Amino acid sequence: MTKNRLNDDALCYLSGSGIEPITEKAWARFWESGSTVWGGDVCGCPDDRCIGYHHAADEPCGCLRSLVSKYEEAEKEAIALWDRHQGSDEGAVTAGEAWVRQRHDYGLTGWSYDVVVDDEAGIAITTEDDPRWRLLWSAGSADQW
Repeated sequence: MTKNRLNDDALCYLSGSGIEPITEKAWARFWESGSTVWGGDVCGCPDDRCIGYHHAADEPCGCLRSLVSKYEEAEKEAIALWDRHQGSDEGAVTAGEAWVRQRHDYGLTGWSYDVVVDDEAGIAITTEDDPRWRLLWSAGSADQW
């Protein structure tokens, strides 16, 4: 997969879209099933053919603007799950698995709250096509957990 960098419009929109700015790494992780390598179009759409198909090159990406709400909803859910897990809530495992399967069910071979990837803690997955652990959602530096 080739690494596409998000263009200035996408980065600007993501950085000011909500209470917390959305980083390019977090956006890629969410849409690329845990990979921090962005494979979508430079405009921020997960469809790598977006520019020229969904909109002209000189227009902002409507896909990006509508998909931010899905990202923010998933972020809130992941934070709540992480907090439940940190509080030793037994239901957090079942709820966490449902959350992971909603976002990445095909070829899933494992998931965990307890795997550290690149010094970050969070919700990690492995899949048939990529057996390495990678974070589907990051809670931040593993040192703080």
